[in-house]
Amino acid sequence: MAYMGFLNLFKWRCGETGVGTGFLCSWILVFSLFLGGCSRPASFTVLDDETKEPIEGAVSLVEWTVTGGLPGLTNTKTAKTIEEVSNAGGIVHIPIVFGIFALLNKPHLKVYKPGYVGWDSRLIYLGCRENDKKRAILKRREYFSWKSQIIYLKKWKEEYTHTSHLDVVSANPDDLDLKTSRYLQQVHEHEALPSNYEKF
Repeated sequence: MAYMGFLNLFKWRCGETGVGTGFLCSWILVFSLFLGGCSRPASFTVLDDETKEPIEGAVSLVEWTVTGGLPGLTNTKTAKTIEEVSNAGGIVHIPIVFGIFALLNKPHLKVYKPGYVGWDSRLIYLGCRENDKKRAILKRREYFSWKSQIIYLKKWKEEYTHTSHLDVVSANPDDLDLKTSRYLQQVHEHEALPSNYEKF
């Protein structure tokens, strides 16, 4: 909010000084937006993988991170999270986000709906191992673009285990809490979590 207020004040001051200076101020404004950084808004359509029908009520979790520290001693922490729920048409709208982290880092997206396999922009859940039902069979997702695209959710199968499924649906952003996060509440309610789990 303060950032946008500064930009509005900056444009107003430039407008007072004449056309030539206003042109220069416009370029400075564009440059400041580049330095500040922002992500483009995005819309995703969540569909049933079999029926291709839209899925209403799927909760999406978007996380941006920043990496800091010295070489060899880096650490990653959450910079921003957004949660949205798909509407009757299966559409999820992610608003624009300001910050240098949004310009430099591609966000991590998770989508969850009870009765379906969780969707992750980095990993694909293929089931659990035959010799160890607690361990998941995972595959790295080769392609994910922060643009409007279709996300297909696969129906949950009896041979899957919720314990192994946690490798995909669990999340622990620094700024999320079980009491307020819709995503964490859904996963906590429908997956096999220990009763003393407060945050994961």
